[in-house]
Amino acid sequence: MFSFFNVMNKVSIIIPSRNERYLTKTVEGIFTKASGNIEIIIVLDGPTSYRLPRKRKNLILIQKSESEGLRKAINDAVAKATGKYLLKTDAHCLFNKGFDKILKKDCKDNWVVIPRYYPLDVIHWKRIAKSKPIDYSFLSCPWKNARHPKRFMMKDCYWSARDQTRKNVLIDDLMTFGGFAWFMPTAHFRDSLGGLNTTDFGDFAENQEIVLKTWLGGGRVVINKKVWCAHYEQRLSDRGWSLQKEIIFRSHEAIAKYFVNNQWPRAIHDFTWLVEKFWPLPTKNDPTRNQAYFWPDDWKSYYSIDDEVTKLAQLALKYGSDKCPQIHHFYTEYYAGLFLGRKNEIKKVLEIGVGYPECMTHSPNYQIGASLSMWQDYFPNALVFGIDIRQDLVFKNNRIETFLCDQTDKAGLMNLIKKIGTDIDFVIDDGSHLPEDQVFTCLTLMPLLQNKVIYIIEDVRYKEIAKYLK
Repeated sequence: MFSFFNVMNKVSIIIPSRNERYLTKTVEGIFTKASGNIEIIIVLDGPTSYRLPRKRKNLILIQKSESEGLRKAINDAVAKATGKYLLKTDAHCLFNKGFDKILKKDCKDNWVVIPRYYPLDVIHWKRIAKSKPIDYSFLSCPWKNARHPKRFMMKDCYWSARDQTRKNVLIDDLMTFGGFAWFMPTAHFRDSLGGLNTTDFGDFAENQEIVLKTWLGGGRVVINKKVWCAHYEQRLSDRGWSLQKEIIFRSHEAIAKYFVNNQWPRAIHDFTWLVEKFWPLPTKNDPTRNQAYFWPDDWKSYYSIDDEVTKLAQLALKYGSDKCPQIHHFYTEYYAGLFLGRKNEIKKVLEIGVGYPECMTHSPNYQIGASLSMWQDYFPNALVFGIDIRQDLVFKNNRIETFLCDQTDKAGLMNLIKKIGTDIDFVIDDGSHLPEDQVFTCLTLMPLLQNKVIYIIEDVRYKEIAKYLK
């Protein structure tokens, strides 16, 4: 019974680490300050040049020979967790005494709890003297961004006015937080949130994904001011993971487009609900430190889901194509923008790869030739052709016709074009996904097609592929 009680109250502390200078100090500090049953799971995302923590029975070390990214590191650590609760922390943090018991005491099944933020003095390994906590942040308006006007994204911005007006509220709602540390029931991360998306959101801003999934899924994100975390704001030379602005911006953009456009299938609230919950947010005339980030009073006038994005995603869902974000990829959003106002002009479509049913188990409603059916409905005047190497995927239905053809067979591809014509408007390579096949097929087909053709290669795994296509 005692053992069961311990397991049911254990906190699994996960630390994703990429060549971190202060990892050992962070780990030793956690063991010193924790007052309950804990385990620490460290993911070394690639080689490290710094001393590692000493071995303990409740310390698990996952060593990777190459970096796979922050999100993957967090998911891998959670997969090893045996505790009822999770605490993720950066590898350069210090907590107050008894932090684990305090966090457990005020955490419900669908909550995410954030400790107070203080800056860390890494020389003396303590909170910086006389520093003030930073408790509240808001998501910036995705449509109105003075610093990055061409970017549709949200940033986590310090909300100084709320720090003043809510300073006596010990447990309080948060619109977002900085990502240095978060606490939640393990079941909430695994089941309610479905883990972190490692495919579509890049490698950063996991805090925004957690916040938006939790709030929009019917949960709650709170700050607990009875517990604190001192965090070291690293210099660029100390950072393990790349912090190139373009890479970070891509993560923020992908998350903003996904959640602002209400594409998460588990949501019970839409994005406007979240904004209204925390309204009034900082506006242009508010005395906030981040003057470039504000919400216009008429923010609802900016809020319009692109009809074409929605229509194409709905067609993908109808047939079970994983080109839509509700199932897997964000391709429908790109394609809707690419063909905006031009759908009726598309007369011939060719897709390489019809889709193996056994490879589409992640799609709950998959129908053979799902993408072909999606294109047929979306392009009302188009003949839709497909090729595959399996005979059982050859069929003809209305304006769809598929052929038995290998994308690495030059003679077969040339015969195909003789049958269907050179006047193809749109080609999608969703075949083998092997870079050598993608290059071969493109170099074989392009000279046979008219200059007007739009040729898209999906699922590119080799970033240098472009230089082989010139």
